[in-house]
Amino acid sequence: SLSAVVAAEIGGGFALGAGATLLADAVARGTIALDTAGGTPRGAADVALAMPLRAAAVAGLLFEPAPFLAFGVSFRDALAMDVRLDFDARAALDDEALSGAARAHLEGAAYYTPRTLAFGVAARWAGFTFCADVAWRMWSGLSDPFADAAADVALGDDAPILHRLFPHPAWLDTVVPGAGAEYEFSPAAGQRLALRAGYAYEPSPVPAQTGLGNVADPDRHLFSLGTGWKTTFDGRTPDRDGAPAGDRRLDRRPDSADDAPAGEARGELEAGLALQAHWLPAFRTEKTDPERSGGALEAGGVVWALQFWTGATW
Repeated sequence: SLSAVVAAEIGGGFALGAGATLLADAVARGTIALDTAGGTPRGAADVALAMPLRAAAVAGLLFEPAPFLAFGVSFRDALAMDVRLDFDARAALDDEALSGAARAHLEGAAYYTPRTLAFGVAARWAGFTFCADVAWRMWSGLSDPFADAAADVALGDDAPILHRLFPHPAWLDTVVPGAGAEYEFSPAAGQRLALRAGYAYEPSPVPAQTGLGNVADPDRHLFSLGTGWKTTFDGRTPDRDGAPAGDRRLDRRPDSADDAPAGEARGELEAGLALQAHWLPAFRTEKTDPERSGGALEAGGVVWALQFWTGATW
């Protein structure tokens, strides 16, 4: 995918941004031929692949009524990668039982991202930053089945068309709340250290899988801890005019380039570490027709994620 966004301050403490995210579909059509002309088996394939682009709009609005307080709203339209595969196979072999034609079709959606509307607020005080947001995700927009598969096989004797349409997802819209906190301080001249923690709750959009569907997707509780470190190469503290971190504007980095005197070179080195735990409460769903759709569906557990990053600027 590729995203392009333009943002600008429009006065009165407001900033506006808008853009689009591009994603390519996958469409393939092909023909495969087998024969034994001249007594020698031969094969040929002709495949055409197309990747048409689709776009989803993104937009955001930021309002800062005070240097230590900010409100934001963002919108992202739904986006998915459609996959369509069509293949024809023809065989003219000495063994008539293996001669004939077959056609296969597969169509579905992948990489689905729901339409999302999010609201957030952030406040800074005495080195602390507190933030909270809530997002509405329109999973019900996933209206197409996961896959539509069909095959028409005729080898030797005619065979009926085989068709398989996966169940309609019928997913539900969800509301995802989250909150986080950061404490930033300067342990030494030219050094800044940040301690972070956060939590989010993601309810599953998947309804109870009592029929043929077997999508195991429990609710999620996300807990995160992190730390960040930054140093300036010239040895000066990155605070604005010696002001504590709590007095900075929320949209301005503490090491903004305009803090340095004109003509003075600045260098920065930073690193961060984050640990996240995804707790998936265990659940069990009994099938209404076990003989046809299998036994009960169970899922749950804990997923851990660890991330480290570093960077340098000059």
